[in-house]
Amino acid sequence: MLRKDNIFIIASLCVLLGIGGVLFFIQKGDTVSDNKLSSEEGDRNNPQESTSGGVEKVGELIFPRPSLSREIPPSATELVKTKIEELSLAVQKEESFNVWLDLASYRKIAGDVEGAKEIWIYMTNIYPFEIAPHINLGDVYHFNEKNYLEAEKEYKKAIAINRGYFPTYLNLHQLYRYSYTEKKDLADDILLTGLSISPSELPLLATLGEYYEEMGDIDMAIEYYTKTADEAQLIGDTDTRTRYLEKVSNLENK
Repeated sequence: MLRKDNIFIIASLCVLLGIGGVLFFIQKGDTVSDNKLSSEEGDRNNPQESTSGGVEKVGELIFPRPSLSREIPPSATELVKTKIEELSLAVQKEESFNVWLDLASYRKIAGDVEGAKEIWIYMTNIYPFEIAPHINLGDVYHFNEKNYLEAEKEYKKAIAINRGYFPTYLNLHQLYRYSYTEKKDLADDILLTGLSISPSELPLLATLGEYYEEMGDIDMAIEYYTKTADEAQLIGDTDTRTRYLEKVSNLENK
């Protein structure tokens, strides 16, 4: 049975866990902007069923569907090949955000990055109020194609859709901090932007402290490690509190 309650995102781990692409799931619906959609916008977010089998209509706009007959890389496992075939058949029968997203993710696992990218680009047009396709495109541009300008654009589009989904701020931080060297000075700015929305967001606080320590700004590192420990105490996370208090102590004793 196909999953309908989860959507697949390929994204990078936050800096707390290190750089690298990983797979994780978020509940569909959590990706919608904080502002409630009007009924008209809601209709736009639920495209009409394709009558031609090759295009999808949203309002007066028609978007060609991604190819469902793309060759599957021979290196893909039999399980992955079977899932791609099943999902391709399912989305032919009924337009589905979750199925498209799963199909793209299995294409990516199979090594067909271009096939996955084609689906995500299509989804940004058909589902304009969902962040997952933009984040996945951002990751492809960042890690696979090294096209940092396009990666930045896609991450920023995701933030514009949902300012309260904070992993995207970490994605953009990683881009500036490790890859897009022309804009490395924005690495802390994007975290501060996220914290202006949610000052108690633990991963943003901790990542900012680690960034400042790496940059040699010990006073700022101590400040944000302390804030991390304080917020961890408020939510009863004693392990995190202890860990970051130790970081503070180590820096103070240098």
